[in-house]
Amino acid sequence: MEVIGNKKHSVINKDPEFSLQKTRELYHRIYINHNAIGGIIFNEGNKVLCLYNHKLRLASGSGFPVKKINDFFTENEQFNPPYKETQIYISGNGFTLVPSSIFRSGDADKLLSFNYQIKEDEAIIDEHIPSIDSNIIYAYNKDLYEVMNSRFSKMKMNHFASLQIPFYLRSSEDNKPSVYCQLYHTYFQITIIDKGKLILYNHFNFNSAEDLLYYIVFCMEQLNLNPEFTKLRLSGEHENDDIINLLKDYIRDVEIQAFEPKFHSKAILSDIKLYMYLPQLISF
Repeated sequence: MEVIGNKKHSVINKDPEFSLQKTRELYHRIYINHNAIGGIIFNEGNKVLCLYNHKLRLASGSGFPVKKINDFFTENEQFNPPYKETQIYISGNGFTLVPSSIFRSGDADKLLSFNYQIKEDEAIIDEHIPSIDSNIIYAYNKDLYEVMNSRFSKMKMNHFASLQIPFYLRSSEDNKPSVYCQLYHTYFQITIIDKGKLILYNHFNFNSAEDLLYYIVFCMEQLNLNPEFTKLRLSGEHENDDIINLLKDYIRDVEIQAFEPKFHSKAILSDIKLYMYLPQLISF
């Protein structure tokens, strides 16, 4: 495996078989949020040929740094050639979930405005998530979309929830409530499943382990979940053991998220911590 970049800010893992001359046969998935850009390049057989993370280190309320994102893709040669398909997954704090039974596309702006102020440089879109029979309405930066659409041909855009929620539903136990937290530098996503159903999907900013603990415990209390019988699974940026130790003082069952990706690559996946790359490695 070839590793490129400064590990503090950017890591690009490349398989020896990766070739810039064969990208038209490959699939490229890109994950963008206010804190990071991540991605995976793989072939028809789900072999990983490139896996990367690039930290942006910005507060989630500051908007997408379109120029920095464009520069990252421009300055790395593996992102310049065409791919068979490029899928963009975005996430941020501008979203809401609505049961499909009451969702009307013409009301999307109004429904999102109840809990998010749409910015002038944003547009909104919605998509159906079959596993919960709900529609997610979300805002996206219009300039970011234009930059990505002009750079990557055959591009599709979705919200990360369309992958994340079905993954956690499959991972949960039917008879035990489960809390899943995907951590980034300044915010985290929390998903709570109970009896095989989604009961919470939300986003919180945090600056310390104490902030993280507060929001997790707050959500559990609001939903009447007993910390003695609720499991908490963490993924993403949590190299500091102090975070896990603090959480274990209040919640009995706390562990790193374990999972078996459908993707494979001895050169790449055997040398990384899978939970650090969960957004890239989960699949339908």
